[in-house]
Amino acid sequence: MILMPLAGWPALSAEGQATAFFGLQLPTLMAANENFAEIIKEVHETGAVVGYLLIALHAAAALFHPYAVRDNTLKRMLPGRR
Repeated sequence: MILMPLAGWPALSAEGQATAFFGLQLPTLMAANENFAEIIKEVHETGAVVGYLLIALHAAAALFHPYAVRDNTLKRMLPGRR
């Protein structure tokens, strides 16, 4: 979650675009370089796909416990349950 914006900032800088972060203008990190921008974009997109896969795997594991293993692991995570 921290690396994704840190990969997006140099990608926008290499494209020559300004980077806005919560209303603040971040300085450009480098001069415009389209080849480097494409490389950083690929890294950024690959990180997003890996993140989505990890989220899906985590959700599948959470559903695996109550429906396949039939234990109370998911119920024990809910607030107010003992």
